[in-house]
Amino acid sequence: MAFSKQAAANEKQDQGVALLQKRTMVLAALTPVSNFIAALQPDGSAGTGEGAQKWGLWVGDPGASGKMASEISLHAPAWYNLLDWWKEEHNLVMPNPVALPTGQYKVYGDTTVGGAKLLTVKDDGSWELAEGVTIDDVTHHPCKAYRYMGAKGSGCAADNEAACTDHKSPVEYRVLIVEE
Repeated sequence: MAFSKQAAANEKQDQGVALLQKRTMVLAALTPVSNFIAALQPDGSAGTGEGAQKWGLWVGDPGASGKMASEISLHAPAWYNLLDWWKEEHNLVMPNPVALPTGQYKVYGDTTVGGAKLLTVKDDGSWELAEGVTIDDVTHHPCKAYRYMGAKGSGCAADNEAACTDHKSPVEYRVLIVEE
């Protein structure tokens, strides 16, 4: 009798461990990505290019701090710059990225095959991906990032997008996920 109670207790403990392992695997799959690159590169077939000094890096998910334009017009967050602001695909205005530092990044997107690819950004603003890899290969297509810019006195604001016409705004940037 004692043996069967012990066996039942061991089986229950094993089920609990299995459930914990499954829960851990599910949570690991849902761990948010931490960094994103906003890449201004119109030609998706390019594997090298210039102008990375105009790219940006979001440390953390910028959408997590995002606000609707109506919220910003009532209570603008400290990070909001009314003459230079960003909006994502769900119409959330988000914090501006910082300038992308030179260096190497492992990047990927929704169609990247074989894992993250190496992106090298040089001091002169040139950039290159591994041989045979294009910027489109590492773009996360579901994410959209639009930059809106306006001149002083233009009325440019998140709730007045039409007035944001500097630098041919809005300017669409590609979004690349940075692997840690």
